[in-house]
Amino acid sequence: MSFLNIFKLSYYFDNSIHYTFTGMWVVAVILALLIIACWIINYKFAKKWTFLKRIVAERLTRAGYIVGWVGLAWLFFRYESIPYFSVRMWPLLLFIYVVVEVVYLIKWVKKDYPRLKAKKKGMGDKDLYLRKFLGK
Repeated sequence: MSFLNIFKLSYYFDNSIHYTFTGMWVVAVILALLIIACWIINYKFAKKWTFLKRIVAERLTRAGYIVGWVGLAWLFFRYESIPYFSVRMWPLLLFIYVVVEVVYLIKWVKKDYPRLKAKKKGMGDKDLYLRKFLGK
């Protein structure tokens, strides 16, 4: 197999290869560890972090859950040689999803979070002086 095959469209829709590939079980273990790590980060550590770290962790672990479960499903379909679900297109779509998710996360951290922080800072003065009217 040549590395240049990744630039051919037929490579991603080829279903005629053997059901396993080199390192299939290693990939399965890595995906299972990814799911476990996402769970640990979400439910053990993220509650103690600041707002920004918690939101970044939540978005990254959400992508990790999706990649882990869809990747394990793809490996199962690949192992069972189910047509259309075992093609190489699905890992490519997962990779594209991760890239898009990271781009949106960077956009949120650079543009939306400072706007949200400034809005919350502006509300701090109102909360201080209107505390008894807001029921705090």
